[in-house]
Amino acid sequence: MQKTLKTNESNVTEKKPINKMSIVSLILGIVSLKLNFLGILSLLTIIFSIISIIQIRKTKERGLPIAIAGLILGVLITTILLIYLIIFSL
Repeated sequence: MQKTLKTNESNVTEKKPINKMSIVSLILGIVSLKLNFLGILSLLTIIFSIISIIQIRKTKERGLPIAIAGLILGVLITTILLIYLIIFSL
């Protein structure tokens, strides 16, 4: 009588890495919240977010919610800055 050893094959799926540009865009968005007098940071946040969303769609990497959060922060801060400039320039 032979004993057979059964091994359980685990379905290990390799996780895709998180897109680095999406992390940069979120960090820039948070920093531009603190330094909102620098409009260039919020514009850089928007640019980095759009680039990372395009990269994520092409490479199927993770990090889309992070890139979207960065984009929302960038647009929100840019809008607030533009409203501030319009109100106080009159």
